[in-house]
Amino acid sequence: RSIAEFEQYAETVFKRQNQATTRIGELMEEELDEPTYKKLEVAEQNLLNKCAAINQIAREQMEQKESNLLLQMKVKQTIGDCDYATQQAELLLDRVE
Repeated sequence: RSIAEFEQYAETVFKRQNQATTRIGELMEEELDEPTYKKLEVAEQNLLNKCAAINQIAREQMEQKESNLLLQMKVKQTIGDCDYATQQAELLLDRVE
């Protein structure tokens, strides 16, 4: 992938995981049975863990800070896991909603 393609991919994954996290949070505020609540809780924690680096870069960009090279490398190493966790969360949300 070129740098521009990677940046577009990372931005798309970030937006999707952010939407999934928001949807999970909204659902968890509703009346849910215990197994469904637990599944959503696990999915939310998985997103937070797998997408930590890309969320950190996004925070730094919002604060107009320069991201360090190690963090940028961490995003490149973990974006696939973040994408997969996002896909799994989206599938769960589709079943629950």
